[in-house]
Amino acid sequence: MFTYLHLLNLLPGFQDSNPKSRMKLSAQGILVNRISLPRLAWLLIAVAMCWHLLYVTCGTFRKDYIISSDAAGYYAYLPATFIYHDHSYQFCYPGEKKINFPGADFSLFLNMTADGKPINKYFVGTALLELPAFLTAYAAAPLFGYHMNGYSFPFVLAIVLSAMIYVLIGLEQLRRLLSKLGVSEPIQAVTLLLVFFGTNLYYYSTAEPGMSHAFSFSMMALFLNQAYNVFHAQNKKSIVWMLFAISMIIMIRPVNGVALFALPVIAGSWKKFTEGIRFCAQHYWRVVIGGGIFLALVFIQLLMYKLSTDHWFVDSYSGEHLILTQPHIIEVLFSWKKGWFIYTPLMFLAAIGIIFLKNNFTRIAFTFVLFLAIYVVSCWELWWYGGSYGMRPFIEYYPLMAVPLAFLIERLSKKYLLFVSVPLFSFVAALSLVQIYQYSKGILPYNDMTAAKYKKIFFKTSTDYSLIYDPGTLRQHQLPMGMKRIYSVKRTFEENNDGQFGSQGITSGNAFSGKNATMLNASVKESSGLRVTLRDAFPDSTQIGKGWLVIRAKVILFEDIATAKMAMSIHDGDKTYYWTARPIYVDIDTVGQWQNFSYAIKIPADVPPSAVVSAYMYHDDQSLVYADDFQMDFYLPHGSK
Repeated sequence: MFTYLHLLNLLPGFQDSNPKSRMKLSAQGILVNRISLPRLAWLLIAVAMCWHLLYVTCGTFRKDYIISSDAAGYYAYLPATFIYHDHSYQFCYPGEKKINFPGADFSLFLNMTADGKPINKYFVGTALLELPAFLTAYAAAPLFGYHMNGYSFPFVLAIVLSAMIYVLIGLEQLRRLLSKLGVSEPIQAVTLLLVFFGTNLYYYSTAEPGMSHAFSFSMMALFLNQAYNVFHAQNKKSIVWMLFAISMIIMIRPVNGVALFALPVIAGSWKKFTEGIRFCAQHYWRVVIGGGIFLALVFIQLLMYKLSTDHWFVDSYSGEHLILTQPHIIEVLFSWKKGWFIYTPLMFLAAIGIIFLKNNFTRIAFTFVLFLAIYVVSCWELWWYGGSYGMRPFIEYYPLMAVPLAFLIERLSKKYLLFVSVPLFSFVAALSLVQIYQYSKGILPYNDMTAAKYKKIFFKTSTDYSLIYDPGTLRQHQLPMGMKRIYSVKRTFEENNDGQFGSQGITSGNAFSGKNATMLNASVKESSGLRVTLRDAFPDSTQIGKGWLVIRAKVILFEDIATAKMAMSIHDGDKTYYWTARPIYVDIDTVGQWQNFSYAIKIPADVPPSAVVSAYMYHDDQSLVYADDFQMDFYLPHGSK
């Protein structure tokens, strides 16, 4: 808190626009004249971030994965430059120099040039913003007995606190912008709370603070607020700050240079826009300074390329490109896989708020820049942006989206509309928080979502749902394309039990076909099932390692969550080669009705032909489950003999 307020008091042009409501630093500490509602909202967010970052994120095993995934690439410039002096990143390769830390892994961020040189595919902007915190950790680590490898706890903590400080600066800049636009203090407070807690900004500020989004958000808010100072207050100092902010935005992620087209939105009219441009031209030395900052940042990026590859210009994103002729706008906005408006519905409401902006010029300018941002984001080759929560590339645009959101909230704050607005905004905020919780617990998968899956887990918080839709697991248990069925066996529980898996649980009380089925209840914990010897399915035993098995059954559950699982084992005598169990409710859309269940596995290569495959149900509770028509289908790739 002290550091942040001190920073705001020192930075030129950052003085609060409301002198009656401010906090100052003095010899006696922080003096508070009056804490306004926006300040209280800001403080609440600061407390929530501190709690989540220090208690949840850093207080568990998660702390070892803060510098991981994309965050490992953003950060790697710093230890490579200041600790190892090695821009070939040998400290991230297996061998004597390898650092024992999850994020020190070349596969997370390195590409290879055409001549075989390693190159960090991410841009240097995030690392530059992390640099002050990194240097602080560099000085503090030996004082507290931590290793100076760049990945010990002080360095992790530095990234965490750095993200928090930048987000709080961004929120303060956003608050000041809203105040200058005439938004009332209560609406400012609500807007700040919704932008943080009602979007994936919360997740990427606290659970994955090493990603670039917290830093981009801060720079975008700084850019917009300082642009307002240039176009409306003709503040000379703000010219440099505005150009610094847009330079950092571009150096974090170049395509976010789209933010430049937001300047007419901030100007609010063609007259103000042209006056602001002329004002900048009159003070061209400020523009030269800002341009010099941009060129210096570009030089740093090119220098990193030169040190790594011996070339000044490199395509670091080889294999991943922006394809402007192939936009995926509908998928980016509305798909169940990653749709922005599906997983962050608050931004859909913010888009509606465009109609409540002050004049047609602003509405048209805002619509243009929003469409341009959506178009550019949707043209990325990997348009769903990998394993992530929501459509994360839009986080940097939330300071801009907060403007129409605030105007929408103000319009809906009329007394006769409160009965609509309060439940509406409460719901979207609650939905966002629940989805963040689901994502952190593995209930909401990081990829491959569908409408059916979303419906299944909607507002579900029980950890019984964890990983039931994990994409990695799902891909392991989906039959590949190009397979042919070579053998099939079925048990309807009407026949005798010779060669089958037990008779326990067989009942005539409820069946899908015929008279009998197998069941689980309070006393029956393991059902009868089906078994097959592999030599019966694969007369040519050399083909077993290429084979797949699909287990199918008809099942009926009477509870939405039941612990019943379909187990499958491959064993030969006392030796078990494979065992797995899949929760049955994963494939159940409606309780109380017979449903299809199926499950595919790859047969291990080292299994002998004498091994037996068994499928059966079991559970740990007292729920009632019926199953009928067990079936095993064995497959080989087309062309196999």
